[in-house]
Amino acid sequence: MFFFHIYVTIHLGSRKVVLNVQKIYKKSTEGLTVCVLPIHYYSQWQNIILYIEAWRAQGATRFIVYYHSATKETWKTLEYYRDLGIVDIKSWPSFPGVPADIADKYPKIDDSTFILSYFLAINICILNIKTKIGTVADFDEVMVPTNGRLLDYATEEMTGSKVGALSFENHYVSFTSRIYTSNFSGVASPKFNVYRGPPKADGALLHFRYDAESKNLTTTEKPYRFFPDNHSTHIKNIEDTSHKIFNGSIPKFSSKSYDTLQECINKVIPVEDKVCLSIGGICKAEMDKVNDWVYADSEPIFLVAT
Repeated sequence: MFFFHIYVTIHLGSRKVVLNVQKIYKKSTEGLTVCVLPIHYYSQWQNIILYIEAWRAQGATRFIVYYHSATKETWKTLEYYRDLGIVDIKSWPSFPGVPADIADKYPKIDDSTFILSYFLAINICILNIKTKIGTVADFDEVMVPTNGRLLDYATEEMTGSKVGALSFENHYVSFTSRIYTSNFSGVASPKFNVYRGPPKADGALLHFRYDAESKNLTTTEKPYRFFPDNHSTHIKNIEDTSHKIFNGSIPKFSSKSYDTLQECINKVIPVEDKVCLSIGGICKAEMDKVNDWVYADSEPIFLVAT
């Protein structure tokens, strides 16, 4: 029996990079994989617990999280689920710079990626999905059908049909009490902000943004819920999990990191030269002043050619 190694060599001027080539097997397994776009300076660990537990109840079996930076509390939460074998944390370090002798002639790459890096992460994640069904959702987004579990609904809709994807209408929701007080009881009866959009799949994307309550929008009742069955059991599990992660001492949430990030974003957005800016690089100096962040610690995975 013979074994062969296949390599690809990429030449970058006088430099070269040798990459291993592996066969990609098309065989997939049952389940649902959820891809999370790169997170930068993330502080809402409560979102993550609700997110993972709600998605698991909807049939999710694996989460792929692209990680740049977060608070220690957030990192501890991700570590907990990683150690359970549920979350696969993929390091998303800063982009490297160009050589110093020409740096002043080009924009800083790490300051100029933004949405392009998100699309890059999505494409990389798609290659890592090994289940028959996959999706992309931020840490404040959970897709739910009107009835039953999402995985069952999606499987029924897509099996033996020409349906390749499902689109869910976005619904901003808020809770009373807020989950940032570590009281998750409001999850059982979310308040829906009034929104009208085109009809889509028989369900909804529940979008629980941090600032949903501050918008003072008219709210209404809708049938969509985070969990397909007994909410009290799931909410108790969320609260028990919070205590387990932090050894019974739940950290008090402060909005300072979130507020600082939003202030930086507001400065970045109104650019005149149509440059695609990124908070990962531009906001670093401001964010480092307000928290001791846990940054992605792996070697850079990106190459820069000049």
